[in-house]
Parts: sequence; C-alpha cells; structure tokens
Amino acid sequence: MPSASLFNMEGSTLQVLFEGEPYYLYSTDSERGTIHQVASGIQPQPGNPRGFIATVGLNISNPMYRAFLSMGYGDAEMDSLKAEYKIYMHMAHLQGTVIPRCYGYFVGDKPTRVGQKTQRVGCLVLEYCCEDRVRALTEEEFNRQIMSHMCKIHAAGVEHRNINYQFPRHIVKQGLSPRIVNFSKARLHKCVGAIPAASNGQLMGMGATCPELVQLELNYGLRSGTMIVPPQPILEPYVNGR
Repeated sequence: MPSASLFNMEGSTLQVLFEGEPYYLYSTDSERGTIHQVASGIQPQPGNPRGFIATVGLNISNPMYRAFLSMGYGDAEMDSLKAEYKIYMHMAHLQGTVIPRCYGYFVGDKPTRVGQKTQRVGCLVLEYCCEDRVRALTEEEFNRQIMSHMCKIHAAGVEHRNINYQFPRHIVKQGLSPRIVNFSKARLHKCVGAIPAASNGQLMGMGATCPELVQLELNYGLRSGTMIVPPQPILEPYVNGR
C-alpha cells in the first residue's frame, strides 16, 4: 500500500480510463517530486453515482493497489471535493487507521467531442476499504471503535456534520475495523477534550459539550449495546450519493 504522500506531489498526473475514454487529470497541491499513474478497471460503487472503484498503477500492466475515486463535475461539485480533500489532509495523522488514506485531488477536463462544451472534472482519490468477510467483531466492539474514531476526529479539530444514523454511509470497513468517510460537509471545529457524555448518556458537568459527540454517544457509545434512545440523524440526510 503506498504512503499517503505518494500522489501529493507537484506536477503529478492521473490518467483515468473512464467510460471508454481517458481523462487526463493533474495535481498541483504538493511541494516536491512528480509521479504519473493510471487508474483502470473502473467499476461503479452501488448506490453512489459519483463513486468508483479502480486499480491504480504506473500503467495498466503494472497495477499497484485498488482505490476509491470520488468524481465531481462543474464548479459546485469540484469545490466540495477540494474542501473534502483539505479535511483529509488536515487529518493526515489519522489516515490508514481512523480514516482512509488520501492519495490526492486531481482536476482536468472531461473528454468532449468536436463542438461540445468542455466540462471541468475533479477526482478525489482515496484508499479502497474492504471488509473481512470471514471474521467479525461483536457489535459492542465495533461500536466502541466507531466512537473512539469519532473522538479522535474531533480531537483533530474536525466536525463531521454528515452523520446519518438510519443509513450509515459515513462508515466503511477495512478488514475488521471501521473507517470514517464522507467529509463533504465537514468543517474545522474546536472540541475541548473531545468528550461526549457520561455512561448514562447525560451531559458531563464540564461546561460546553459537543452536540455531535453527544448524539454519537447515544448511538455508538457506552449505551450502544442496550439502546434506549432510537437513532436519529442530527443533520441533513444523505443527498446525491454523498
């Protein structure tokens, strides 16, 4: 598995063999070096019209690893992907353990035929996460890890803001462990101590307590094995595959 800095090099390019045509994308968000890679074998992610699974390597004949490609078209979608990329890089120390590794954000033009208007495209490249289908953690242990991961994200100064408890698309599995994803609505956030709630679900008497962590505690925390409060989303629902 390549390091998270592999793609983040000035002048790096990514050729995506997508929809039968090559997309030539580039990155200028780094400080040193150059690497040119090809993403092929593109497969759509079920239920996500902008998500794709690909094999990435120096060329088609030498695949190195599998990646998740999050595509965006036009200014609004590209701005959202770029903001999400910045959040991933802000949490670089959590990549590979709490969140997926991020290999870069690339931009370019969608291939067009003569006479067609050029359309800008962005591509966020992330580690492809795949669950262990043989072994499994207990529900209590899996929920404990989710809660621990979310506390680390808040300790890093990030509020997720896109958690949907009824359809938890903010969680994927890598082996046995969860990874937190879908930071398209995240923002930087001061969360003193990153402490959610007491074991009985009541707010701790320590002044301000983070509302997102309180709700997470009720759904994944110490009470997760004996749910008392039904899971309720606290922010906007899943929209447009993101």
